[in-house]
Amino acid sequence: MKKVLIITPRYPPDEGGIPQYVEKLANVLSEDFKIDILTCRRNGLGNEIKNENLRIFRHINSWGLAAYKPVKSFAERGNYDFINIQYVPHLYGWNGINLSLPLLVFLWQKQKRNISVCFHEIGILFSIKQLKRVMFAILHRINYVFLALAAKKVAFTTKKWTSISKIYFFWLKDKFVTIPAFSNLNKRSLSENEKRQLMASLGILDSETILFFLGYLHPSKLIGYVLASFEYLLKKNYNVKFICAGYETEKVPSIVGNSALKDKIITTGTCSKEKIEYYLNIADIYLCPYSDGFSERRTSAMAGLHFGLPIVTTYGSNTSRHLLAQHKDCFILAKNKRQFIRETEALVRNTAARKKIAAAGEKFYNDNFSVNRVAGIYKDKIFTH
Repeated sequence: MKKVLIITPRYPPDEGGIPQYVEKLANVLSEDFKIDILTCRRNGLGNEIKNENLRIFRHINSWGLAAYKPVKSFAERGNYDFINIQYVPHLYGWNGINLSLPLLVFLWQKQKRNISVCFHEIGILFSIKQLKRVMFAILHRINYVFLALAAKKVAFTTKKWTSISKIYFFWLKDKFVTIPAFSNLNKRSLSENEKRQLMASLGILDSETILFFLGYLHPSKLIGYVLASFEYLLKKNYNVKFICAGYETEKVPSIVGNSALKDKIITTGTCSKEKIEYYLNIADIYLCPYSDGFSERRTSAMAGLHFGLPIVTTYGSNTSRHLLAQHKDCFILAKNKRQFIRETEALVRNTAARKKIAAAGEKFYNDNFSVNRVAGIYKDKIFTH
């Protein structure tokens, strides 16, 4: 059985998309490979053996240059067939550039080791208002170039960046592949009695249509679109309630001026993913607008599809033709806030349309974005000689 080392900045019990993504992926891959996870030290936590093929090593104190030697030593002791870096735009540190990663990749290239980098994002956005961010954005893209040149395989979660890279590095285009994200949540079902009990505990009536939003209040999530839709529906006397789940969502009522709106909003704040999985069972419509549009990397949108909910989202610079082709069949795409409100209202009014879109969206997810489908791409495209 081949041995794989996955290097990741964070791992559960850390919260967030990357930790949960790596955990879920590693569990599936461990059916066919021996998987070791190398991640950060955590107070009170040691190494773990999850199963006979999956081990967690919390060895790294810092991901700066100081990480070069311990990561190098760990990888060499393990004699791995494949080394995979789960890359995020801040390069494992929000306030600096981690030079150890590109240096290690170039070293491993010289040693003819099978090294791959999976980009969850290319880099932080440019911001003229914050010169410091511009500097980091440039440096992140320079690191992207070095890593793309040195690694044997390079994966992106969006088709857009796969295509761009094949153009920029046309002589190396065979090394680039798209590996979409999957839902980090596990689909769990509640009985009808359990659903009624949960709704009663939240003060939700059977007659109310439940809108759902998942994610922290990042500007790219366009929470303003969601709140504008909800306010519009209430003004039109639709019988709706709104569940807002995830980190920082407890702040949502404070940014809403309308007191009538506040009374109809249920927030979870930071909570376990199990709790979110329960709440998704009682949702009717899933709202997930993005400034760059729905793309293959949006795990929050994947959660809605995975749970068989009709989703209303947006299209933008990162929305691929593959996704655009599913508009109206598997999910609803809106161009702007006005259209987003209009499409949300249409679904609130039409229960039959909700069911049809939800069923098609769930099948589309299972066929293209399930964890087994994504793990299959890793097996076929990344962990292969």
